This record gives sequence, structure tokens and C-alpha cells, in this order.
Amino acid sequence: MDVPEGLLFRGGSWLKPRSLQALAFVVEHPSRGLVVFDTGLGRAVEDDREAYLGRLMAGVAELSLAGAGTLDRQMTEAGLDPGGVGHVVLSHMHFDHTGALESFSGAEVVVAAAELSDAATAHWPLDYFMEGDWDEVAKWSRIDHSGRQPLATFVAHHDLFGDGSVMLIDLRGHTAGSQGMIVMLPLGPVVLTGDAAWTEESWRYAARPMMAHDMRLWWEQIWRLKKFVQLVPATLVIPGHDLGQTATARREDILLH
Repeated sequence: MDVPEGLLFRGGSWLKPRSLQALAFVVEHPSRGLVVFDTGLGRAVEDDREAYLGRLMAGVAELSLAGAGTLDRQMTEAGLDPGGVGHVVLSHMHFDHTGALESFSGAEVVVAAAELSDAATAHWPLDYFMEGDWDEVAKWSRIDHSGRQPLATFVAHHDLFGDGSVMLIDLRGHTAGSQGMIVMLPLGPVVLTGDAAWTEESWRYAARPMMAHDMRLWWEQIWRLKKFVQLVPATLVIPGHDLGQTATARREDILLH
């Protein structure tokens, strides 16, 4: 995704383009099969971008699919069966995270209850929620993070399988129901932030986004994330649109496609 830097960060130039990756992740769980975290962009961004996004949004961003195309096709190319995905966890419901969601028709879609509710309302002038991405989803799992137990520095969490291997964490701020996912891998925890942190500088240097559902909460979540990394140095943080640190980490328990 090529977007003006001014759309991302406060003080950014509207004349300077910034190239971002629309990331999606697949966890190969030893007993629960495949778990997807976010689904990236869908075919609509190339087939008819203006009809999909609206004229204003289509004029702001240049979007394209890489490699084999949508996530399900990339998985097939990598030797992973999209039909074996039992759970799709959404960090939030913006179109660059839900584009290929309906490719996993047999999966249970796990989302924060507050996010699903907010996604049903209009957001002017730029609406990043595209109902067509999820209007045929058959199985929803709505997570209410309110009142749940904290996990380390995070205010609330949900243990997806009850075994401590995959933990969903409350990261609301970017949107009304943003959530992250901590995956306990052999070489240390991996935190998938979704757009609570767009890029490396979002969490490492607390670079403020141009907009957020609740900027105060966004700011608080960044410091909770920074403190977690300080307490658990083996942690790898992967922002929603930036593979920079991950590409150089060279961890044997992570494969980049």
C-alpha cells in the first residue's frame, strides 16, 4: 500500500509517499490446526478499487496484491491448506485486514465485540470498514474484553485455546475494539499488534498516528507494549504494516513468505 506519510503520522508530509505491507499471519498450532491473524487485502482492490473503497479513499491510496495474490492463494503456494484454518482472529475490521476473510468460510472469526458493533456504523469522511468483506461470515466469536483479567502489562486478555499458547490482548485505541495476539513460540513470545502499531516507529518511538478512535488509549497501549518488551526482552513485536525487525531477526520459528 502506497499512502501519503501525512495520512499515517502527525506532522508527516502529504507529498511524501510511504510504502506499507498489508500483513497477514498464519500460526501452525500443534494441536489446533491453522490460526490466521488478519487476512490482508482482497481481490476488490485490483478488480474495482473505486467501487469498493469509494472515490475519496481510492484516490488517496495505491493498492496492489503481491505474489500469488490473496492470503488463501499465498497459503496454497506455501503448502498450507486454507481449508484447514479453524480460527481467523481479526485485530480490527479495516479493509486492509479483512479483504480475504470470506476465503475461510469454515473458520470461526474471532473479533472484539466492540469492534464488530462499531464496524456497523458509518465513519465519515474515510470509512475503512467494508461490510462486503464479512457479510457472509457464518461463525463469529465475539470477545468482550471489558472486565477480563490483565496479562502482564496489558489491561485484559483472552486465552484463545485455554493453554496459554495464543493470547488475545486488549489494544483498543486505534479502533473501538482493536486487539493484538501474543503467540508463545519456542524462541520467545511474538506480539502481533495489528494497527495499534502501524510501523516500527509507532511503538518504538511512539510516533503518533494522524487519527485514532481514542488517541489517549492508543498512547496508553503503546507504553504498555513498550513496558512488556522491556520486561520480556526475548519478545518480537510485529507491527500491522512493517516487517522490518522481523526480516532481520532470522528466527527459526518464523517463516517469511
